[in-house]
Amino acid sequence: MLVRTVSFVAAVTLSSFSSDHVSAAGVASGTGPLYNKCGSVLRPGPNWGGQFNLKLKEMSGQGKQLCFTPGRYDGQVFLNGIHKLNIVAPQGGAVFVSNKPIKTTAPANFEQEDASFNIRDSSDLTFTGISISNNARYPDRVTHKVSRALVIQNSQNIEFQSTNVSSSGKSTVVVETSSVKFLNSRFECYYFCIAGSGNKTAKASVHAIDSECVINHKQEAHDIHPAAWTG
Repeated sequence: MLVRTVSFVAAVTLSSFSSDHVSAAGVASGTGPLYNKCGSVLRPGPNWGGQFNLKLKEMSGQGKQLCFTPGRYDGQVFLNGIHKLNIVAPQGGAVFVSNKPIKTTAPANFEQEDASFNIRDSSDLTFTGISISNNARYPDRVTHKVSRALVIQNSQNIEFQSTNVSSSGKSTVVVETSSVKFLNSRFECYYFCIAGSGNKTAKASVHAIDSECVINHKQEAHDIHPAAWTG
């Protein structure tokens, strides 16, 4: 029996964490009052992914704050076995981007997952002020159009605040055997902005509070799709 809950409370539009609203002060250096609580600050660049992985291992379990300056962070993100960590973009405007269509075969390991942002076997994580996007696109003749931006598996007490998650396909956010909360966040998808993994025995809980879904799929009388899919 499938037991999975998805709830939405109210709906708002994000603006305060859009890159269009980022102040220029401290952008390059990641300094200033907004960064006073940061245990470490990362910036865009060719080596940001390696630095991020090192900091994850170093700071996991300590309850510290790992910060990102505004900018585009290209490439997939993998958090595996990370606990008690706050990941924050104090000025907003930190955008994590990949271009990964769904794989036709199951991945051999976690690092071969196709989502832009992947979380597994982790707990007590908070993400604030970030954006996550999977820019993979499909020809019109392709019907499944799955492009996952965020996948969370076997993880508890995961929270996103003032976060944008988007993809041009469906199943933008996939949650399996996890408890996740979104606050003041925005989802954009073809349809099925939040979806289950398809595992009929998995349990998951997703709460989206003061958040909204934007569906870019033309609704027709014989082809109606919801914002969330729990099957």
